[in-house]
Amino acid sequence: YFGSNEQVLVPKTAIMWTGERSVVYVKVPDAELPSFEYREITLGESMGENYLVTDGISNGEEVVTNGAFIIDASAQLNNQASMMNKHMAGPVKEKSMETPDYVSSTPAEFKKQLQAAVKAYMPIKDNLVESNPAKAKKSATLFKSKLKAIDMMLLKGSAHEYWMKQLTALNSHADLIISKDDLEEKRKQFDFLSQAIIQTVKAFGVNDVTYYEQYCSMAFDGKGASWISLKDEIMNPYFGDYMLHCGEVSETITVK
Repeated sequence: YFGSNEQVLVPKTAIMWTGERSVVYVKVPDAELPSFEYREITLGESMGENYLVTDGISNGEEVVTNGAFIIDASAQLNNQASMMNKHMAGPVKEKSMETPDYVSSTPAEFKKQLQAAVKAYMPIKDNLVESNPAKAKKSATLFKSKLKAIDMMLLKGSAHEYWMKQLTALNSHADLIISKDDLEEKRKQFDFLSQAIIQTVKAFGVNDVTYYEQYCSMAFDGKGASWISLKDEIMNPYFGDYMLHCGEVSETITVK
């Protein structure tokens, strides 16, 4: 991104991690439309707000410093190389939706940090129940700060990789809740965010808390949508006052 002599430095906000890999998105020069290229890099030492890059990009190339998660999510949806699909080419094969079980091996401190993020998710749901897009935007911003506070280095191996995949989705859909002005668009992104939250909680567990996975079969023209709540009472974030109590508890999540 910028350099001094032979050193190339990249802002820490530009870097995404998955397993042992470090990933950035580099701007494609002279493209007719803004385009970005997936690039794996090798990091050197930390230097304040930046990392020294020893391999993968050259001095003068431009990298995405904010919004890389959204670009990566878009790349995944379009079958392009991305953080989770390194060599993607051709149609994506349908994958199993089975949630991995890392509950017993997940450190209590990670569960505590995850629980703080889930707690910050709840006001987004409440704001959508109230049909208040401005409040939902503020709540999604707070939620992202709680995600950032989670120490990914507490997880190892496949658990770390799964978390990074979930983190990509959580950040991407929170960003879209923030950026979209239309209430219904925010609700669509909340559906995706909720799916990622539910899978994450089931995969890693939390400390001594019960969540209620709830489901409305009528949301989005009958496609259905889920969310989680701290109470079993149905307060529907997809319809608000229009059909406030439409839905049911589909599962009680009590993993520890």
